[in-house]
Order: sequence, then structure tokens, then C-alpha cells
Amino acid sequence: MKKRPLPVSKLVSVIEELSIVRARDLAKYRIHPEVIKRAFARALIVKIGRGIYTRKGLAMNMERQILLAVKRVPHGIVYLESTLMFHRLLPTGAGPIWLAIHPKARKPVVNGQLIRFVRFGGDPLT
Repeated sequence: MKKRPLPVSKLVSVIEELSIVRARDLAKYRIHPEVIKRAFARALIVKIGRGIYTRKGLAMNMERQILLAVKRVPHGIVYLESTLMFHRLLPTGAGPIWLAIHPKARKPVVNGQLIRFVRFGGDPLT
């Protein structure tokens, strides 16, 4: 008989693999929201924003900051200096993360992270 992994250990392994996850994205891994609450209460994972979790001891370098910004603004596209820093074509700095969004999109509320938005439509956005 094949042994199934415990839900909390499955959650921790998914977060280890993806680094940063949104609670709503864990449904495709068949992880119930109660499992997230239990893992957070046992300090196995860290909550870094509303519905966004990561593993303990994650260093927040520029790549992780960009990843966090994309998780917070799922329809945003990494733009300008942020893209160049991600690909190491520019030295990383402590500047804002630049994201392009649709002109009619509501500007996301992002607390605790410096994000600048530009608006593009049609082909320039893609």
C-alpha cells in the first residue's frame, strides 16, 4: 500500500520548491486552507503578505523581491530596470520594482513593498 504524505509536509515541500506561494494557488496541489493555518501556527512557514507565504529563512534578494511583486500583482509584467536586474544586466540596487499593467486595470494596493506601475495596452503590454 502506497503511503500518502502528511498534508503539512506536502505544503512545506511545495513551498520549498516554489519559494513564494499564494494561498489560493495551493488548491491545485489539493492543500486545504486549514493546513496552511496549522503550518503557520507551528512556525513551519512565514506569512509575508495577505495570503502570501514563504519558507523560513528566505533571503529577500532582488530576484525574490521581483517574484513577490509578481505574486502580489498576477497580471503585472516585470518592466524596465527590474527586468535588467533580474537577468543581471544591471547591478542590483534597492530601487523599486517596475510592473506594467493594463490601462484600465485597477492599481493594486501593495503594502510594504516599493512597486512602481506603468500602464500599457495592446501589443506594448504583451
